[in-house]
Amino acid sequence: MNPLLRGWMNYFSLTQSRRPIEELDFWLRRRLRSIVWRQWKRPRTREAKLRAHGLDAQRAWKSSVNGRGPW
Repeated sequence: MNPLLRGWMNYFSLTQSRRPIEELDFWLRRRLRSIVWRQWKRPRTREAKLRAHGLDAQRAWKSSVNGRGPW
């Protein structure tokens, strides 16, 4: 992934606007979060992983059982 990101950064570094880079960064982070969320298949696992990343218990549980999906 690093060579791909470096290539995009070099391509967009020639522009005056930072917007394409920011949009790419936003999309990429969202996509990676979606992949990780799908790997944590059960709500119990999602809650445990979110708590391990520093979320409080109530917020972790609410996030783990929401029906909105990974995206």
